[in-house]
Amino acid sequence: MTGRSSPPAFFKVLIETVPYKIHIVLTNNGAQLTFPPRYADGPTATFITYMFDMRYRENGIETRLTKTKL
Repeated sequence: MTGRSSPPAFFKVLIETVPYKIHIVLTNNGAQLTFPPRYADGPTATFITYMFDMRYRENGIETRLTKTKL
């Protein structure tokens, strides 16, 4: 697989394969994983869903972002 669907597809296989329930995923604040906090409640975030977020919701997984040092 190549392209944008590869990492979410890998995550889906990982969820199906591991012998335990994944409860929380800790991610960085990367653009490929989430919207920046300043856009999280804006119109773009309302109408667009990241593939990872879809996988998390489908499987009841909570997402937490790392804290940035300012």
